Amino acid sequence: MLKDKLKNLFPDVRKGIGRFPLTVLSGVLYFILTIIYMEADFKVSYQLQAEVMEYMILILISIPLLTACELIREKYFSQKNRGMFRLGYLFLITVFLAVCKRFYLNGISGEEYMLLNLFTIGIIAYLLFLLIPLIYRKKNIDEYFQVVISDKIITIVFSIILFLGMAAIIGAVDVLLINVDNNLYYYSLAFSVFIFGLTHFLSRMREPEDEMEDYEMSRTNRFLLSYILVPLIIGYTVILYIYMAKIIILFKMPQGILSHMVVWYMVFTLFILIIITPLAMENKFIEKFRKLFPLFSIPLLLLALMSIYERVSQYGVTENRYIIIVLVLWLLFNMIFFVFRKDVRIVIISLISVIFISVFTSLNMTKISVRSQTMRLEKILKSNGLMKDGKLKKNVNINKEAKNEIMNIAGYLSEPMIGGQSRNIVINGKKYSTNEFMAEIGADYSWNSFNGGIYSSEQTISVENTTTPEERIVEIGNYRYFTENIEVLNVNDSRSSDRYEIKHNSEDEIAIVNRMANKEIMRINIEMEAKKVFEGIKERIKNKEGNWIKLSDKEMTVTGENSNGKYKISFKTVEFNEKGEVFHYRYDIYFSEK
Repeated sequence: MLKDKLKNLFPDVRKGIGRFPLTVLSGVLYFILTIIYMEADFKVSYQLQAEVMEYMILILISIPLLTACELIREKYFSQKNRGMFRLGYLFLITVFLAVCKRFYLNGISGEEYMLLNLFTIGIIAYLLFLLIPLIYRKKNIDEYFQVVISDKIITIVFSIILFLGMAAIIGAVDVLLINVDNNLYYYSLAFSVFIFGLTHFLSRMREPEDEMEDYEMSRTNRFLLSYILVPLIIGYTVILYIYMAKIIILFKMPQGILSHMVVWYMVFTLFILIIITPLAMENKFIEKFRKLFPLFSIPLLLLALMSIYERVSQYGVTENRYIIIVLVLWLLFNMIFFVFRKDVRIVIISLISVIFISVFTSLNMTKISVRSQTMRLEKILKSNGLMKDGKLKKNVNINKEAKNEIMNIAGYLSEPMIGGQSRNIVINGKKYSTNEFMAEIGADYSWNSFNGGIYSSEQTISVENTTTPEERIVEIGNYRYFTENIEVLNVNDSRSSDRYEIKHNSEDEIAIVNRMANKEIMRINIEMEAKKVFEGIKERIKNKEGNWIKLSDKEMTVTGENSNGKYKISFKTVEFNEKGEVFHYRYDIYFSEK
């Protein structure tokens, strides 16, 4: 009996490797690339790390695709040449990933890195892995889906336990015996997930011909679903209906937060409706809940749609509101469909469709949001006399609320899109940078209610250097002492050695003190020194491309001296706007006492 239970928990690993060799190989490659990435010296091999990270991302996408293709082979092409079929789908997946790399991984550290698109492709790949085995099944579809989810949860639990055990051993060796490399913890995590976890999960997967006749939900899951989760869902639904009654009685429109309260609980409930299918055959209470809840959910979803519409009518569409609207419509479709037919395949197919439309079509979240906010901005500009016949103009007679709203929309339209692409303010077909737009309407930072105005990618220019010594005061070169990577986050911050201390009198001013003589050697205004860097490159800023400028060490360095000593400041990064106003900086300082 115990032997059978252990065999169920830990099936034959060799069987999983034999069924899904390419998937297992992908997990091994990911583990190897993790080691290469962690061992590469960031200061010397940044390009190597970036390339390795690209391949790690692509492997994560390949894992569900390879597994799904193997399931298709087992079901429909089991009599064909297994090796040739695997080479065929491996080639197709490789071509697909090469296309993804070409379009979405053109420099992982740059603005062109389309993280959202890759993340979406990965989500769709995993949904296809869930969907494909269900398509050809004629019965026990929900049971199969439940087994896959259950096996995934079990695998995650075992992987966590294995990682914690390995981490404990590494920690004990580090503390009690010899110092070990901290990277071993990362390697243990990668091994637990992509070697042990992946092979364990694949070993538990059912055969295509398995009709799930022997499937039986565990007592723990039965109790959890029947006596805890379903009653909690019913209780939460009752509260929402009471709130809906309050809205009707008071005739007061619901607040925007209601849509979030409804949407995420409905997503969870839809998942539960799928999971409880096997129980509905034998439990009258679960059967009635599964039958009636979709009907009761429809008024709540309509209420959520009304709530988000109220926000959109006032403030326009943004990416976050777009996601909520799409989720509400998706849930509404599935709940209505569930009234007539309960099919998990429709849920997955509709989810894939919604995700694809939201990211890869002309109706995607970014385009719709930009279009909505642009229309809203044009409407405000026209109503306040800042736009006439499609052209921008100045008008000093604008109230504070309108100014703030214009700047908020301009700031939103100037920010990089999700995925890293830059965008502009477009009025009547003409593109404007934030500064150009502000100049056209006579705006300045005082228009925004937030201190300092908007800081968009068009306004803030950052310059950077590359020196990275140790973070402490040390003896160095012609300047006898040195300390690295100063960044004032708190005026109480300081750096010190046995002889010297660098104290912050304010965010912009430091004092170098000889601790042994209790004497201040020099006082330096760092902001004024940073402005010297700006004076040296302000002509280049006018013709800049992007909002990062890389300078040489010489261009980022300023020097000075007084009767007590001399100093050299080597700035690592400086952020300022095109007027030369400094926002933030990091620097190294070299100094000597005369």
